[in-house]
Amino acid sequence: MTRRVADFRDFMSEYVNLNPTRYERLKRSDKAVSDYLAQNLAGFLRTERQGSYALRTTIRPVRDSDEFDVDRLVFLEFDRTKSPKDYIDDVYKCLKDNGNYKDKVGRKTRCVTVNYADDFNIDLVPCITLNGSQFICNRKTNGFEQTDGNGYRDWFNGKNGITNGNLKLVTRLLKYLRDHKKTFTAPSILLTTLIGHTVHDWEDDAEFKTIPDALLTVITRLDEFLQAHPKMPEIWNPALPSETFTRHWDQDKYERFRDMISSYAKRIQEAYSEEDEEASVRKWRELFGDGFSSLTATTSHSAAKMTPRIVTPSRPYAAVDTRPARGRLSLSQSELEWLGSEFPGLQLDSEAGVIEGELELRAAYDIEAGKLRIGSDDATASMESFLIDSFSIKIELDSLDQNGWPKVFEVGARHERIAERERIDSIDLHFYPDGSCCLGLQPLADRRTTLQEFVDEMVVPFFYRLSYTGHHGVKAARQLLWDEYAHGEEGLQQYVSALSEMARQGLGRNDPCACGSGRKYKRCHLGEVERFKHNRG
Repeated sequence: MTRRVADFRDFMSEYVNLNPTRYERLKRSDKAVSDYLAQNLAGFLRTERQGSYALRTTIRPVRDSDEFDVDRLVFLEFDRTKSPKDYIDDVYKCLKDNGNYKDKVGRKTRCVTVNYADDFNIDLVPCITLNGSQFICNRKTNGFEQTDGNGYRDWFNGKNGITNGNLKLVTRLLKYLRDHKKTFTAPSILLTTLIGHTVHDWEDDAEFKTIPDALLTVITRLDEFLQAHPKMPEIWNPALPSETFTRHWDQDKYERFRDMISSYAKRIQEAYSEEDEEASVRKWRELFGDGFSSLTATTSHSAAKMTPRIVTPSRPYAAVDTRPARGRLSLSQSELEWLGSEFPGLQLDSEAGVIEGELELRAAYDIEAGKLRIGSDDATASMESFLIDSFSIKIELDSLDQNGWPKVFEVGARHERIAERERIDSIDLHFYPDGSCCLGLQPLADRRTTLQEFVDEMVVPFFYRLSYTGHHGVKAARQLLWDEYAHGEEGLQQYVSALSEMARQGLGRNDPCACGSGRKYKRCHLGEVERFKHNRG
């Protein structure tokens, strides 16, 4: 069996686990808040971690700029003269009096939150003990709500101990799939509980020896449970049977979750059981994205079968606002078959209206000709600009950009890491604020675009540029690769000037287009030029 144990550990360290430096900042800030409350809050007893923070199942946010929340219970002496909301107000006022926290602190329904902008939030949950039971406070209802204290943590840690610690790692992996794939929604406490129930108290670690062993066992057992329950079952807090974790779920969300876990279970089984090492890497990457292991010239079988071809790359553009146009992409069965042949890592989900998966690149840029050579011929592989890479992407067929093309997203957040390393904004890598890719600028185009043209001339060049930037830096990419449009209005003016120059040339319909694509003028920019001339005059 092909398990890829070392690859799993590397992937979790680099992409799944909370960044070590960020975790250290969190621990320092968390300790400082707790120490301050211990010294200044009347009735203070102790604090304890809660939720994912206590279970150590917190994961890295999808984008490094995203904030994440951690919970800490603040145990206080019970005071009969106080109402539930008074306990929350006491913690709030105590922190508000400190200059370090007064601009960071806020109140929610059940907690006081300390916000470290663009980093994390520490949610402080006041908790009191009454008649042997523990209660948290609700400001809106001014009532107490029973909690299980450390019962849930002890329950999950017991399950984790059976798996030699691998259950926590599997929980992080499934939360990673949830957050990055966005194919299902499930509150973390609910997902964690379902995962915990897959481990039986009477068994040993035989099925959980390594991370992939544990992942396969958990996903298989979870799938079996879900398939046995077509109707959404109640999932209770194992430490507090009166509390249900499915109260914020519904049948539709449950069915989506049930279907996706079944799909992931099949894919994990295939990747785990694949005897061929190279094929196994590809299958794990199709599931987890381009951060898992790596594809080389010898492992990228699907890329090696790619038909060599030469294209004129689309000139990328960046603007903050978009103006959706009517759809222009032609999506025939033959084109889908072409996609499956050339990019087998990309799959069409017709129900969701998306093409998603692994985009494998094997290409080189010919600086003198201004062409991108896609494929595996010897001439391409010998060029200094030759790159092999892959990206996890999603093409939303029903969401259109300003050109009428489907929106394309890089779902592995790799562009954000490149931008951070290069000390530039994501827009300088041609990403819109919503995370979609700025593939180019052709708002006046009227012709239909085939799927092959869209992928080869827009999508592949876009991600080739991103890969090149990641390998060689943004300065080299701007100097050596094809031109980019300037941002915003200046870029629009550059586009208009190019159309004006084509109009001045007076090309015949069957002449080669002036853009250098190799297509006849009538099948390339003629429509845009004619619309430009009409709008101008």
